[in-house]
Amino acid sequence: MINPNSSSPSSDETGDAPLILVTDDDNTIRALLVMALKQDGYRVEEAVNGIDCLAKYGRLQPNLLLLDAMMPEMDGFSCCQQVRQGAGGSEVPILMITFLDDRDSIDQAFQAGATDYITKPIHWSVLRQRVKRLLAQETPRAEIQPQQTWITLMQTLLAQGVQGGDRTQQLTNLLEQLRAFWQVERLVFSLGPTEPDLEAVAPNYPTLAKLGLNASQLVATMPSTPTPMSTASFAPALQTPQGLILPLPAQGFLQLHYRQARPWTAWEQERLMDTARLLYLISHHG
Repeated sequence: MINPNSSSPSSDETGDAPLILVTDDDNTIRALLVMALKQDGYRVEEAVNGIDCLAKYGRLQPNLLLLDAMMPEMDGFSCCQQVRQGAGGSEVPILMITFLDDRDSIDQAFQAGATDYITKPIHWSVLRQRVKRLLAQETPRAEIQPQQTWITLMQTLLAQGVQGGDRTQQLTNLLEQLRAFWQVERLVFSLGPTEPDLEAVAPNYPTLAKLGLNASQLVATMPSTPTPMSTASFAPALQTPQGLILPLPAQGFLQLHYRQARPWTAWEQERLMDTARLLYLISHHG
């Protein structure tokens, strides 16, 4: 049962909480759903029909969708189907909420792509359990999505890397795509002291040329025995003091620069080393 006197968590308490998008054309039901979910500590956004839901889903990328089945303009079944067909929509849990408690409606919900359903009038303890379970199932999406994106990115980079043309420009373009994927402020690629340095830099960060530096001058501290992926501190002028260095043959290396220390999972470490190898191979192609 909802406790109307319970205070909602503060924005600080819910800042990292899962985001749920509630879609229902009934203002009363929607308000009760929002209140119940906020009492459980979730962040909540509202939509009044399927069209509104699709627009907000694309912008917000919620962790869970609650969809009323019967709504004007676009019902929950059609909305669910369109979410599933869109980019990134295959993983998000969708809980359908409806007055229709018959087999045909349940089948229609699952055919549209719903993960689960619950009927009106809503049993609030059941709703809470369903939401909790669906969000627990949703957690691996944070690991699955980067892997899927990585595969697509590698296919694109390999296709670009074997093309003819200006090799320096191709490598610079590849560096920018990789910088965006790894979400770092700077990516520096060097094939050795006699080769020109290449880099991709986030907006509002200075380039090496602007600072009058080359790759060999960047490192402020390095481990005495470098590993295949060594952490390092970089020159303050770079505005990106933290980073990694991945060594390459002939005194080459790939450097990642970022503002704050961050952990790297085993999967990320393996892919980072793949990144360095790929760039080295492409730089020597043809």
